[in-house]
Amino acid sequence: LTGILAIFVLANNTIASEQDTPLTATVSVASIFKISLNTTTIDFGTVDPGSTSKRKNIQISCVTNNNRPWTVSMYSQAPLSYGEYEIPSSNFKWDLKLQKGAGTSAGSGTIETSPVNIYTAGMDDYITEEHVKLKLSLCVDVPGGQVAGQYRTIITLSMYEE
Repeated sequence: LTGILAIFVLANNTIASEQDTPLTATVSVASIFKISLNTTTIDFGTVDPGSTSKRKNIQISCVTNNNRPWTVSMYSQAPLSYGEYEIPSSNFKWDLKLQKGAGTSAGSGTIETSPVNIYTAGMDDYITEEHVKLKLSLCVDVPGGQVAGQYRTIITLSMYEE
């Protein structure tokens, strides 16, 4: 009886077959690289000549998953102007505070018509699960004797990879 059982098992093993075939799985992770502001308009209100406006604060939020160095820069397209009259760029001041992030703030300065780097990401900012948070504070020193009018300019904030 044991001899019959051994033949049956041997025959069953020779009938079964197996074949493996590979399956490749891929996923593309979307790039995230974004800067956003809590407002797109700043109104300093009415300021007397020879006075400084109240500071206006803007929250800047930056996020990326590109794992590369990046920087935030800022510039104005032109000085604050009203017709032919201008308030010098040296009178348009900024201050930047890091609220959350690992990089370096440039501190403070004046808004120029060419880009100025105001924040350089630290290595922990190269992939940001949580956004880097910056507080930009702006004010205008209105010169004494400045012509009355509504002065305007456009400020551009850029986040770029190095």
